[in-house]
Amino acid sequence: MSLNRHPDHALERHLPPKRPTFVSPRLGLFFCAAAIVATAAAELHSQTPTIAFVQGNWASLPSTATTIAAPFTAAQVASDLNVVVVTWNNTTAQVQSVSDTTGNVYQRAVGPTTRSSQASQSLYYAINKATATAGANTVTVTFSSGATTPQLRLAEYTGIDPLQPVDVTAGSSGNSSSSSSGSVTTRNANDLLIGANWASTVTTGPGPSYTSRMITTAGDILEDRVVTATGSYSATAPISPSGAWIMQLAAFRAAGSPQPDLTLTKAHTGSFTQGQTGATYTLTVSNVGAWPSAGTVTVVDTLPSGLTATALSGTGWSCTLSTLTCTRSSALAAGTSYPAITLTVSVAANAPASVTNAATVAGGGDGNTVNNGATDVTAINLAIPDLALTKTHTGPFSQGQTGAKYTLTVRNSGTGPTSGGVTVIDMLPAGLTATALSGTNWSCTLSTITCTRSSVLSAGSSYPAITLTVNVAATAAASLTNVATVSGGGQTNTANDTASDVTAITQLADLTLTKTHTGGFTRGQSGATYTLTANNIGNGPTSGTVTVSDTVPTGLTPTAITGTGWACTQPSGPCTRSDALAGGAAYPSITLTVNVASNAPASVTNTAAISGGGELITNNDTASDVTAIAAAAPPDLALTKTHSGVFAQGQVGATYTLTASNVGLGPTSGTSPTACLVGWSQRASAEQAGPARSP
Repeated sequence: MSLNRHPDHALERHLPPKRPTFVSPRLGLFFCAAAIVATAAAELHSQTPTIAFVQGNWASLPSTATTIAAPFTAAQVASDLNVVVVTWNNTTAQVQSVSDTTGNVYQRAVGPTTRSSQASQSLYYAINKATATAGANTVTVTFSSGATTPQLRLAEYTGIDPLQPVDVTAGSSGNSSSSSSGSVTTRNANDLLIGANWASTVTTGPGPSYTSRMITTAGDILEDRVVTATGSYSATAPISPSGAWIMQLAAFRAAGSPQPDLTLTKAHTGSFTQGQTGATYTLTVSNVGAWPSAGTVTVVDTLPSGLTATALSGTGWSCTLSTLTCTRSSALAAGTSYPAITLTVSVAANAPASVTNAATVAGGGDGNTVNNGATDVTAINLAIPDLALTKTHTGPFSQGQTGAKYTLTVRNSGTGPTSGGVTVIDMLPAGLTATALSGTNWSCTLSTITCTRSSVLSAGSSYPAITLTVNVAATAAASLTNVATVSGGGQTNTANDTASDVTAITQLADLTLTKTHTGGFTRGQSGATYTLTANNIGNGPTSGTVTVSDTVPTGLTPTAITGTGWACTQPSGPCTRSDALAGGAAYPSITLTVNVASNAPASVTNTAAISGGGELITNNDTASDVTAIAAAAPPDLALTKTHSGVFAQGQVGATYTLTASNVGLGPTSGTSPTACLVGWSQRASAEQAGPARSP
C-alpha cells in the first residue's frame, strides 16, 4: 500500500467496525488537489489576506503500526506552516518523533489528549525550511510502541509568523454529540485557529465559523478559521450519533504579529586594575518587544585580551565558563528582563589602559537582531601599592598596668602588590614603656620599636598584625596618644601612612598624710594633741581600705585617738576606713592625744604612715612632725584673804578666808610656811600650779 498519494478509499474496508466510514462531499474535493488548494486559499484570502490554506492530505493504517507516513502532494514554499495531526486508537503508545524529507523540525503544539483508553491525539507544527516540489516532502511519525490504527492529517498554511508561530492551545475529550476543545483566550489579534478531532462515531461537519479542510473516512475533521481580534475561542464540531470524542485547538499567529525583541546590556562598576582578581561584569537580557520570547535564549561573551574569565553564573541560566556561554528557555515577557548574568574576571598584570568587552544575545524568537550586541569599554588602572596603617587597643589602660597591648595592622589599599621592604615604627608617648614587640614573619627590634618585612602584600590584603606590649606608668596622664608610621613597599602615597591611637588611662588614687601639732609641748604636760590628715592627691578615687598608723616616740604616751568616720584602735591606732575618697579630696582629720613625760627630751619626732586605697605610689605615704619639748616652768604662789560682812564688838567666831594660788607655769615643790590667824596652824602642802586652794 503506497502512502505517497492521495487518500486511498481501499483503506476504508480495513477500518475497525466500531468506526463506520464516512466520506464527506468535501472529501471528493480533496481528491482533486489543485482544486482544493485553490478554493481553500481563496476562502482564507477573502478573510485575511496574510493567512491562506495551501494544501492538505491524510492517511490511515488499518492495523497496529509503529510508523505512519504521508506526503504533501503539492509543491511547498519556504516559511510556510506545516501542521501534522496524529491520532491512534490506544493510549499506551507515544509519539517518539515527527520528521519529514525536507528536514523540518516539528514541535508539539498540544497533546497527547486522550479519551479513556480508547484513543490519543497530538498536534505538531513546523516552519518549512525550504521549498519542495509536489510530493517530494513526506512526513513520517514514529511511535514508541505499536499504535492501533494510526491516522495522519497534514495541512500547509501561508502567512504565519515564522519566529513565534504558536499563540495558545487547548485540548479536551468527552462523550456527547459535539466535540469541543474548550475555550482559550488569544493574546494576538490576527490568529489562525486550527481544530482537529477524533470521533468514535462520525463528524458531520465543521463548527460555527470554521471551514472544514478534510474529514477522513474514519470521520475525523480538520477545520480552521481566521480571527482578527483577541478574545475567547474554541473549536467545535458535531458528531453523529453521539459518542466519545477528542478535540484540539491550536491558534497560530499571523505573519507581522508583534515579536519579542531581545536586547543585551553589559556594565561594570568602577575601574579595573592591573593584577586585579574578582572584577565583575553584569549582563542583562531584556525583552523590549511586544511579545514574550519562546525557545532557547543564548548569551555569548567575547573577552578581550588582558582579561581572563574565572566565573560565570546567573539565576535560572545554564552557563559554561569555557565558552563564556549562558542559555535558558523560560519565556521572557514583553517589557521585562531575565535575572542578570555575572561574569567574573581576573585582570592581567600587563593589561592595557582600556579594553572593550563584547557580548551578544540570540534566540527566543527574537524578531530584531540589530540590537542584540553590547560592548563595555573598561578602563584599566596601573597597579600601584598604597600602604595604610591602623592601630588599636582594647579598653582603657590603667595607671601602673603591666602587659597592656596595642595592635598594628598594615593594609595595602592600593591597586598593585608591594615591592621591597616595609617598615613600621611606633613612637610611644611618655607614660608608656614597651616590653614586647612581635608579629608573624615580622622582624622586630624592641629598643627602637621597629618592625620590618619584605614579603609581597597583594592589593586589598593585610599583613599579619604586630602586637606591641607596654607597661603604664603609675603617674601616666589621663589620656595618651600613641603614634606609629609605615613606610616602603614601593608606594607613592604617603598621606595615609600614620596611625594615631588615643588611649584613655584610668587614673588611680595617690594618698598622702599630713601631721601637725599646735604650739610647743612641755615636760609633764597632759592632753597634748597631734592632727593627722589623709589626702588623695591622685586623679582617681580610692578603693578598698585606707589605714593610718602612728608611731609615738619615747617621751610621749598616747591616751586617745579619734576621727569622724574612722575606726581607731585605742589609744594610738591604727585607724581605718573603706569609703572612697575622690581625687583632690581629704578625709576628716584624726586627733591623737598624748601626755608628755616629765623627763621627755627637748625634741621628739612623731612619724605616721598611710596605706591602701588602691594606690600605687607609696613614696609619699609617711609624715613626720618634729615636736619641741619645753622644760617645766617655776611656780608662783599668790595669797588672797577675805571675810564676810562686818564684824561686831564682842563678836565671837568671826572668820577670815585665806586662799593660796599657783599662778606660775610649773608646779610647786617642797613645803611653804603659811601664816595662821585665829586657830590656823602652820601646815606644809605641796601645791600644784593651778587653782587656788583654801586652808
